[in-house]
Amino acid sequence: MMRKEKVWVYGLIIILVLEYIWAVVNHLFGFGVNVFWGLLLIGLINILADELLPKLRTVYIAVNGVFLALVVIGSLVSWQVERHENRISLVTQSDYRNNLKRTTAIAENELDAVVNDRSSGDYYIYIGTAASPDSRKLSPVIKQLAKNHEVYYFDTGAYTLKKSFRDSLEVTNLPYVTYVHNGQRTTGLNGGKTTLHELQQLAKNQK
Repeated sequence: MMRKEKVWVYGLIIILVLEYIWAVVNHLFGFGVNVFWGLLLIGLINILADELLPKLRTVYIAVNGVFLALVVIGSLVSWQVERHENRISLVTQSDYRNNLKRTTAIAENELDAVVNDRSSGDYYIYIGTAASPDSRKLSPVIKQLAKNHEVYYFDTGAYTLKKSFRDSLEVTNLPYVTYVHNGQRTTGLNGGKTTLHELQQLAKNQK
């Protein structure tokens, strides 16, 4: 193989390996896909080994060993993330959307009016998104809450929650719920472990 061709092949393999590592770190694919992709890359290196490293067997073995270790570690990390998310929430994104059908969706330009409304009225503000496992976990609770209360829903997957709102509402993580009574807002609750009783207590404490 000519020198220029070797450079192109080396470059291609490096790009593929970096793409694989990036995909694993960002959890783009599941455990099975990561294993399959990693084995394909190892196979590619094996096929080109005789041409690429005919006189550097030790280096070839070391490179293969390191890459195999990356495949195994990356796949295990991906698997652990999947297990963690499954433990957090068995609610699918489709279930999540169904659970929020009784809520009133608001856009970014409507959030300010809802947060700072000084007129008489009682309602909850819920901030979350279908991509968040904790938001999905809380969605059945929001479904129950919305049966008897007005709930405004701000979807952070569709709109950006500005830093000014994060700071004023004290949103530390998703999901987030607060209650507004006659223009007065309670201290909000963060996280997916919030119970229906806790949300109802927000209203009782405010009145």
